[in-house]
Amino acid sequence: MSKDIQQPDYPAIRGFECLSSCIASYLAYRGIPVSESDIFLCGGGYRIRYSGDIYRIEIGADAYQAAFRFLDRYQVKYEHGRMKSSLLKELSERGQVVLVRTIGGRSYHKVFSGIDSPHWITVTGYDSGSFVVADNAVPDVKESVYHGLVSEEELMDIWGRTGYEYLIVDSKQEQLAGRIQQIRQNSVKELEVGVKRYFHPKKHLFSSVKEGCCSITGLFEDYLEAVPEERAQAMALAQEINRQVRVGGAVSYKKAILQKLREMQAEDTVLKEYGDIIKMWHEIFLHLLKAAIKCDRDGVQRLKKQAEELIERERKCAKFITKEDGTEKKR
Repeated sequence: MSKDIQQPDYPAIRGFECLSSCIASYLAYRGIPVSESDIFLCGGGYRIRYSGDIYRIEIGADAYQAAFRFLDRYQVKYEHGRMKSSLLKELSERGQVVLVRTIGGRSYHKVFSGIDSPHWITVTGYDSGSFVVADNAVPDVKESVYHGLVSEEELMDIWGRTGYEYLIVDSKQEQLAGRIQQIRQNSVKELEVGVKRYFHPKKHLFSSVKEGCCSITGLFEDYLEAVPEERAQAMALAQEINRQVRVGGAVSYKKAILQKLREMQAEDTVLKEYGDIIKMWHEIFLHLLKAAIKCDRDGVQRLKKQAEELIERERKCAKFITKEDGTEKKR
């Protein structure tokens, strides 16, 4: 059972990463205007890595770790662990907001039928045998938000698959409220560091690991060498790459930069260009699936070239952040 409902008192704000967006929405609910990009960047989330092993692909950013690093860095009080499942109903009925980590199908959106990765959602209440949940980062193309009912049976099932992992952020955050300006300034500094690290990544002399923009070009290079001639194998490999890029965040977490650019009041031309760049990254990886269907090695080679050209477009756009063109950023 799932039913979409409206609860205007809880701000289910659309985000790009599940845990950071859950925390940002909860803080907004408590009157603390910390954005998701603040949490993501101040936690050092924008650090993209590729394992260098095409058959055991691991490519993504430190989003999950970044949320907890942010909480620790700014001494935000929280409880994190595993609880008895029966406690959730009791806490929800008392008005306690609880973040829960889930795995598996969520009936409120069909996109989850093909995704089996951990995903944080927020439990904001309980109503007649169902929990009220907020999902700020439904991983679909339309970037949906869901705030509605999920049956108790369903939630216990998908939450139980993580051992009933939960996070409760303390409602009293006076100290954090007094550091908003510092957090915003720090997030801009961390953005500068992250972007420079993306274009000038650390090299691992005795490891296949690649970082920054090299993680993406390296992924294409490895795929070109490994792409099988059998369509089913090629498709499976391309699908896993797309899943990792989308869920792991090598491309989708670029939205943290776009959000921060908006907060920095970047010019409309910069915002449009970077928004277009993000869309093109998604298109490149979708075209990789089409190339895999045809076992089109030449097509993959063209996509690799497009990826390299897109990185150069990113580099030009990033001058607003890094001040490489000598201009000043707006704060």
